[in-house]
Amino acid sequence: MRITLIILILFIANSIFAERDDLRFFGYGTSDGISVGKVRKVFQDSKGFLWLATEDGLNRFDGYKFDVFRNQQNDSTSISSNKIWDITEDNKKRLWIATGYGLNSYNLITGKFTTYIKDSSTNLSDNEIRSLYVCQDSILFIGTHGGGLNVMDLKTLKISKVSLPQNPTFIRKINCIDGQILLGTHGNNFYTLNPQTMNARQVTIDKNHETQYVDQVSAFLRIDDQRRWVATENGIFEWNNKTGEVQDITPKHLFNENEVLRVRDFLRDKDGIIWVTTNQGLLKYKSNYWYRYTANEEEDYSLRSNWLVDIFEDESGSIWISNKENGVNVIHNKQQKFRHYGTKAKENSLSNNLVFSFAKYDSNEILVGTIGGGLDGFNPWTEKFYDYNKYHPALSNQITDIYVEAYSDIWLGSWGNGLQYFNPETGEVKNYREQNNNPKSISNNTIICIRPAKKGNYWVGTFDGLNYFDPDKEKFTRYQNIEGLNSHTIFYIYSKHPDTLWLGTRGGGLAKLDLQSMQAKSYQHDSRDTTTIANNVVKYIHEDPNGYFWIATEMGISRFNPQTGKFRNYNINDGLPNNNVWAILPDSENNLWLSTNSGIARITLDSASNILAVKSYQKNEGLKSLEFSQGAYLRDPASGTLYFGGTEGFYAFNPEQIKPRQYEPPVRLTSIKVMDKELEGDTLPSSKRKVVIPWHKNFISFEFVGLDYAHQGNIQYKYKMVGQSDKWSQPSTRTFASFPDLQDGEYTFKVRATNSEGIWPSGDKGEVSIRIRVKPPWWRTTLAYILYIIIPVIGVIIYIRIRTRKLQREKRILEEIVAERTAELRKKNLDITSSIQYAQRIQQAIIYPSITDFSEEFRNVFVLFKPKDIVSGDFFWYIKKGKTRIFTAADCTGHGVPGAFMSIIGNNLLNQIVTEEDITDPAEILTELDEKIKQSLNQKGRKSDTFDGMDMAICAIDEGSNELTFSGAYNPLYHIRNKELSKYKVTRRSIGGSQLISKKPFFNHKIQVEKGDTIYIFSDGYADQFGGPRNRKFTSKQLQEKLISIQDQNMPNQQMTMEDTIDTWMEDYEQIDDMILVGVRF
Repeated sequence: MRITLIILILFIANSIFAERDDLRFFGYGTSDGISVGKVRKVFQDSKGFLWLATEDGLNRFDGYKFDVFRNQQNDSTSISSNKIWDITEDNKKRLWIATGYGLNSYNLITGKFTTYIKDSSTNLSDNEIRSLYVCQDSILFIGTHGGGLNVMDLKTLKISKVSLPQNPTFIRKINCIDGQILLGTHGNNFYTLNPQTMNARQVTIDKNHETQYVDQVSAFLRIDDQRRWVATENGIFEWNNKTGEVQDITPKHLFNENEVLRVRDFLRDKDGIIWVTTNQGLLKYKSNYWYRYTANEEEDYSLRSNWLVDIFEDESGSIWISNKENGVNVIHNKQQKFRHYGTKAKENSLSNNLVFSFAKYDSNEILVGTIGGGLDGFNPWTEKFYDYNKYHPALSNQITDIYVEAYSDIWLGSWGNGLQYFNPETGEVKNYREQNNNPKSISNNTIICIRPAKKGNYWVGTFDGLNYFDPDKEKFTRYQNIEGLNSHTIFYIYSKHPDTLWLGTRGGGLAKLDLQSMQAKSYQHDSRDTTTIANNVVKYIHEDPNGYFWIATEMGISRFNPQTGKFRNYNINDGLPNNNVWAILPDSENNLWLSTNSGIARITLDSASNILAVKSYQKNEGLKSLEFSQGAYLRDPASGTLYFGGTEGFYAFNPEQIKPRQYEPPVRLTSIKVMDKELEGDTLPSSKRKVVIPWHKNFISFEFVGLDYAHQGNIQYKYKMVGQSDKWSQPSTRTFASFPDLQDGEYTFKVRATNSEGIWPSGDKGEVSIRIRVKPPWWRTTLAYILYIIIPVIGVIIYIRIRTRKLQREKRILEEIVAERTAELRKKNLDITSSIQYAQRIQQAIIYPSITDFSEEFRNVFVLFKPKDIVSGDFFWYIKKGKTRIFTAADCTGHGVPGAFMSIIGNNLLNQIVTEEDITDPAEILTELDEKIKQSLNQKGRKSDTFDGMDMAICAIDEGSNELTFSGAYNPLYHIRNKELSKYKVTRRSIGGSQLISKKPFFNHKIQVEKGDTIYIFSDGYADQFGGPRNRKFTSKQLQEKLISIQDQNMPNQQMTMEDTIDTWMEDYEQIDDMILVGVRF
């Protein structure tokens, strides 16, 4: 029985705790842009904009500013009256507005008003419209102030009057519940009406007329299939539509006995909570309990006034409350996120607001350490405080840290008063202070942190070193000069790893202390290395499930990988509210919660410990103060509650109750400007899908909003202009974008928005796009390009025709001239050809005898002679001088007639050198020939001289010794013996020509030939000939391979093979040079 009673008490206490001070009212008034304080209605249209019905105009709110629509004299397209009573919307995106003078519709696409006033064309019974309701998307019910009920067919827009029993003239409220229309009147109670038949029945609330004002009905609410709540000018009544029973359910215990409760509106929100607006504040009905909220000028976030009118819940779940005289209030969070506890001028409050430490004592008590008030006990169930210092004055009043070893063993760190032991059961207090000349006492009297060690001992961090404390021996071991530790001030001790302590220091960074060697490794900030810790003041260390350390510093937080020794740093640029971070606590979902010098932050991590989102909580989220303290943190593992303390008390909250806002707001364009002027047209910016602008007005800008009204300053936007760039802009809170120089073409502007907690939408709801076409200048239009083609074509055709006629005339004349010239050229060509052919006979008469003599003398030889033209620049020369037989293959500069001329000069000079001058040595012959050609062609080494000359291979064979002497000018000799080819080097210069550099001497090779040896001399014409399947040169390498391959053939056959080979190689290609190839077999 006792246990049951305790559980019941705790349940009741928890319920009270959960509802205490749980609402924060944000407000908007005339200073924020509302046209007047008297607001009668708040409505949200299908695009997400809010509309306010006021005493002075229709207001539209986008979260940033209010746009006011007022009646403009002499403008029939403006709203008909500034006195607005009600607003609704039909399925054709038309707002219907009840005004003091007529019914108005506002087209959400075009932005145009249409007015319906009382006259013969409309059949509207009265111009003062008080209430509206769209039923089944086809009928608009219209409640008037003096003309009763009207209905409009939304297809035909025709209005007719509805007859009601007792003929009520003032219809205050129209609602539809379960297909039944309910009509609230002023003085005639209320009516039920069938929208199909328009048959109505009057319902009287107080049949005995004992209660004043209850016949004035302003709102209805469905409770279940039978029960309906009815709002009257004197309380709340419940009507049973089956039995007809009516009973008063006004929560009179919340009000004074003589107060008249004027009830104006009901709302059942998405969570099932019922809200009631009255002339005496706001009522909330939840879980069979009533709560009342009233205006309080001393509170920053209370109602603006107690006289409330309309209440409305928007798409995001925020609740808007209209004030009769002072603007609107809005509730963004229906449950307080952060519960604040501080010093109050009453009993059972915190002893001092400067909180420095927490510890869980038992399931019903949290110990709170303060500076100035000492040690407090806090019961989270009853919210009661217990002042330990009051009953135990020996306790320090400046508590910096608390460690609970057992129910009767509490260790307290103090500021300047050492370490204290406290036994709450016996009241025993024992002090451990620094003692001069006693190295076994604590090293400093300011204690920052206490952590358990092995065997019931403790690690104690102080302002002057690390201490190891043995409570049984009451002995301290000081560690003030640890190797590798760069600071004596220990802010934090993390002792979850065996044989290792991780230390957070003031100015020395993060340190890893090996308890075996008592040596430390420090990790310090290096401004040149972004992978080092953010700052050297380390206040807290948290290890996540992936083994990463999260470090709180004075310059943000650092994620540390102990395996790599690398840090990843985060600061205000990454969304933190402040760089000075005091603590990092995890919740059950592995989110991280930070206390900072400017509020609380929640970090959402993915499974790999990467940051997904950062959410800041500040005063607009329920924090009364933003500055927190060193050491003032606690996570209660049983309840999941987190505690953060600071300079003005502490906060307690359950992270599971602070869920990220999942609402995905729509994004709307509110302005489109071209050349800094608003774009005109028959469609509002929020409804435009395409914009067309000329090429010379290509400066376009957009304004946009994300329609989440909860702290819209937190909404971030990003945009891109597809066609100019496919990259999104960097997220920012800026609500406009400009594009100053769009080239002609097609573009799509896209903009996305987060909700008020910075969460990006998953689908397209949080994105809007509009197509832009920049028209090209006329000279770059399609028609222009067609003309660019047609006009030149026509011009060309005309030109061709004129030119053709002219050419035909000229052709006839030219043909006659050509015929004459052709006859002349034919004759000249015949003369020239005859001359060249005669020169050929001369050249042949010189060369062929040498070939004949050579063949007769050697017998087993061949000379392949293949001129490119009629006459040749290559020539063969042979002479026998005594027992020496001399022969050569020469390649003169050029071919044809110039080459033939040089060959005759060479032939004559060779005869002269050998016959007349009796020179038979090949090198000397070449040397003498070089000089004689230069003399013949007057080549004296001047730049203006001709470069004509020849390349040559010359051989001399002694008949007696069978020794061959060879010398070459550029042209080599191939010697093949046993199918192995030897190539003899030559002098790399020609014979003749103007030598601008020092000339190289000619030299001889002596070759003792044997029977079966074969030698070859040749010009470059054979190897350089183009042909083959890929039109490439024959090459010297291929020539060598071919000569080796035919060694089994006799010399005549070799000549035939080589001729066939080059003819096959050339195929259809033209011969490019003269060819000569001489072969001799011994």
